[in-house]
Amino acid sequence: MKFLEEGSRTIKADEKYEHIYTKLNEKTGLKIQDIFFLCVVLGYKNQRTSSDFQVGKKELRVTYLSETQRSILYAIGGNLEEINILQNPTDKDAIAKVIREYQKYSNGGMEILIERVLKNNFNGNQLSDSYANYDVDLLKFVYSELSAIPF
Repeated sequence: MKFLEEGSRTIKADEKYEHIYTKLNEKTGLKIQDIFFLCVVLGYKNQRTSSDFQVGKKELRVTYLSETQRSILYAIGGNLEEINILQNPTDKDAIAKVIREYQKYSNGGMEILIERVLKNNFNGNQLSDSYANYDVDLLKFVYSELSAIPF
């Protein structure tokens, strides 16, 4: 199953979060695809999506994701029972729906990052240019999520 790698498939990020993607890229060195992936995983883990997605200019080529990242996205896509991508991984409509779900989970994950990590340096539209420790804050957050007791 390699539906994500077909051709030069790209996934667009939400327009309202473009500044955050740009600022995190500048301040942390994380690439757009890594920020998107982190947000998808956070959104999925917390079962949080956002339906008010507006296609923006920031995009990522799926081929830029690592094999492990693509495998995790395939697992998430395969777990979306209402789409059933595993039964027909070449169905263009199903592929588009899975990608749309990734975008919704990404927005949910970004909302989590804003609420739990970025809130003190976010004015509702933009991240602070003067703050320099976004990378430290993200690492602390990811570590705390990994260290959390599962029950």
